[in-house]
Amino acid sequence: SDILVYNTAGEKLMLIECKAPKVKITASVFEQASRYNSIHQAKWIVLTNGLQHVYAKMDVEKGSFVFTQEMPDYLDL
Repeated sequence: SDILVYNTAGEKLMLIECKAPKVKITASVFEQASRYNSIHQAKWIVLTNGLQHVYAKMDVEKGSFVFTQEMPDYLDL
C-alpha cells in the first residue's frame, strides 16, 4: 500500500493505493489492494491513478466491500 490514514487513536481508517496515470484501475488492482488490506484491516480502500478513483468501504458483516461514488470526509471515517 502507498498511504495509510490513521485516526487520533492510531486505528487504520483508509488504505490508498496509487498507480501511474497509464495504469488502469481494474479488478486486479483492487484485488492487490485487498490483499494489502487483509494485513492492515482499514475500513476503506481507495485506488487512484490520478485520473480515475475508486472508493470502497468494508462491510464487516458481509466480509465484502461496498463501492461508493465519493471519498468520505475524514470526520465520517
